[in-house]
Amino acid sequence: REDWSRLPQHTRISTFDDANPSKALEKIYEGLSRPQCSVLTQLRTGHIGLNAYLHRFKLAPSPLCP
Repeated sequence: REDWSRLPQHTRISTFDDANPSKALEKIYEGLSRPQCSVLTQLRTGHIGLNAYLHRFKLAPSPLCP
């Protein structure tokens, strides 16, 4: 868990939630519906269908949202 802060994902994920992936994370997801958990996970990991992500795979013409 000490190494978590050195991973590149930490910087992106800590923007939304600085909790280590542990019991604290379980509390965040507790009580959320499956679709809500899905969106939260996508936001935390950066794998969400927004233009910045889709543009990396040439699925959107621009990384900027319209």
